Amino acid sequence: MLNFPLWKHMTGCCNSEKPRHHVCRRWVLFFRVFWQMTFVSALAPLIWIALALLNGTFYVCIVSGLKLEHVCDHKEKCIKELPHIPCPKLITSNLSRAEITQVASFMRAESQILGWTVLGCVLIVVVLSTCIRRCISPVSYLQLKFWKMYIEREQELFDVKCKEHATKLAERNISIFFDHTKVEQFETPKNNDWNQISSAYIFNKKTQFYSMLHRFVEYPDRKKSLISLEGDMVSPAEMPMVDMIDGFES
Repeated sequence: MLNFPLWKHMTGCCNSEKPRHHVCRRWVLFFRVFWQMTFVSALAPLIWIALALLNGTFYVCIVSGLKLEHVCDHKEKCIKELPHIPCPKLITSNLSRAEITQVASFMRAESQILGWTVLGCVLIVVVLSTCIRRCISPVSYLQLKFWKMYIEREQELFDVKCKEHATKLAERNISIFFDHTKVEQFETPKNNDWNQISSAYIFNKKTQFYSMLHRFVEYPDRKKSLISLEGDMVSPAEMPMVDMIDGFES
């Protein structure tokens, strides 16, 4: 921890503008996006688990089969009859109704504590992630809202244009097939162009582009990979966590 030469070389390595550090910065970007996508994908299952724990029914069924001693206050008779507790009306138990109710209530209380703990942890992670992302955002709040609106509109118009273009190409091909007409030239984007705009968007502080399509249109050298430009960072406008929080705010 106190090795000065080690920290001298490591401090700031992932934020350096030097070419040799670009690989490190790319890995940082990758893990940031991976973390966002993983957490958002796991959010729905985590909430479902929390709600199931708050209900308590599933937890009682699971714990009763494990025969945990602390649930029965280390009473041997209770531990032996524990698997019968979830279904007292269907399976005869040697425990009194008061004892069954007491043990079941204890397990439901444990389940609800776990449920609220899961919800609290999820809420804390969401709030912290949102605060950190907003603090390191390269743009202001209003520009971020504009950015999100632009991306939504661009996607809508892109889908419409794709449908029109695909329809025209299909009509041309079918017409030539059935009518045996002369093949007319039909321009479609090249494979490299599709690859350029299909990449995950990263924000460049030196320019002001709002998407890979925007950068593709404005950048003069289209043969060069747009992802290799320097000074990039993950765009906050395309992070799912930000989209989710903004949905709550609106």
